[in-house]
Amino acid sequence: MSYFEARIKVDFENFDEIKKTLNLCEKLRIKNLILEPRKNILDINPQTKRNLQELTNIDLFYRFTLSGKTLKDLKTQMKLYKNKPEIISIESPNQKIQEYAATDTRIDLLSFSDYHVLNTFSEGLLSLAVQNNKFIEFSLTPIMSNNRIYQSKAFRKLHRSIKLVINSHAKFIISGNFKNLYDLRNPRALISICHTLLGIPLEEAKKAFSKNVKLLLKKAEQRNNKLLFEDGVKLID
Repeated sequence: MSYFEARIKVDFENFDEIKKTLNLCEKLRIKNLILEPRKNILDINPQTKRNLQELTNIDLFYRFTLSGKTLKDLKTQMKLYKNKPEIISIESPNQKIQEYAATDTRIDLLSFSDYHVLNTFSEGLLSLAVQNNKFIEFSLTPIMSNNRIYQSKAFRKLHRSIKLVINSHAKFIISGNFKNLYDLRNPRALISICHTLLGIPLEEAKKAFSKNVKLLLKKAEQRNNKLLFEDGVKLID
């Protein structure tokens, strides 16, 4: 089974930094990696992707994560990211933005990686996401905090949220999303953490780092296919 680290933020103007990141990931035997711009950029051109892929044996994929302060801001941002082949993710504590993201066909993923965003996760939003075949993202970053009180709160919220998602049969992924490069772990180690500490059934934990990530990438790839009328419905000439 092929596992992913689904979110590492990098500076696309600093190839030396990216090469250092990729070298560490190779040492950790990470086979698949999704890179996200640390700075706000509108495009990752094909030549940049080819140059990066030449630096490593890891299979590289890409995503953008948007987080407008208001719904109006997000709608303006979405116009700039129209027809992008990368995963389009939304991460915002604003519930109006979350609800909009759960219904907009241009958005693939609702991210709850940050604790302040995770704290707004609700059953109502989950129901809306399931209806519209959206993917949910969680991260282990909040429970890695050295602040015991913060860590405890994050652990409880993450445990409850993931349990709700599993019970609803929603598709979800889990990323490390570590700010410190040296906190990175092989996905197999993170699967073990999810299973033993968070009580996620082993097969569900594996899917969150493998099968579901592949399905998310496929969803992003097919989003701009004009022959696809809706999920599961394709127009045939």
